Amino acid sequence: MEISVSFLPNSNLYLIPIAAIIGGIAAFGITMLVAEGAGGSATNYILAGTIVGFAFSSFQTIFLSLGQDNITNAMWWLFGSFANITWENAWLVFIPVMGVSLISMLWAREFNLFMMGEDQAKQLGLNVKRFKRCMMVIASVLTALCVAFCGIIGFVGLVIPHACRMALGSDHRLIMPASIVLGAMLMLFADLIARTVLSPIELPVGAITAMIGTPIFAYMLMTKGRSYNG
Repeated sequence: MEISVSFLPNSNLYLIPIAAIIGGIAAFGITMLVAEGAGGSATNYILAGTIVGFAFSSFQTIFLSLGQDNITNAMWWLFGSFANITWENAWLVFIPVMGVSLISMLWAREFNLFMMGEDQAKQLGLNVKRFKRCMMVIASVLTALCVAFCGIIGFVGLVIPHACRMALGSDHRLIMPASIVLGAMLMLFADLIARTVLSPIELPVGAITAMIGTPIFAYMLMTKGRSYNG
């Protein structure tokens, strides 16, 4: 995705997001092929994602080095920002993202079954392999759509669902809509801080979410770790 920012800085409004979405889906497709070829276990997916991530990072470094004139734009995108978001491209993100999100919420029951464990989910009639593939496709499409327009904004998808689970329990009929609302509230708060704390300088939103999310996630990790260890 960074490649399109480095080499297409003055291109059509839609060209960079389209190139970024294609790159994101391509990375996901390669990851799926490698993981499925290795057996399709959760560990295989993690390792395949790591391998593909390193490969794309190497290409990213090369193209950033070649596109020195546009490196400022690329670095700003790498840290995430809403500075270039207008109502026109906001709708371009909102409509497909909400559509795909609603599709995933229709499968809240299947998520609840899956969280019981793969063996038990199979006994209750869930096609676990197909379900995992569908959810990975949906997650990849959602991520590609958002990152294509806003850049990389970390910790939102990591902290918010865990916080909702801790507050609301394990029912995904509650967790999924709550995650959407709470995630939007966090982004508004982070963007407000980014625009005002050192005004007129605007900070990258991704840096703000990382500063907020890191201690929160560390606390949740330690709390959960103690509960798992008894």
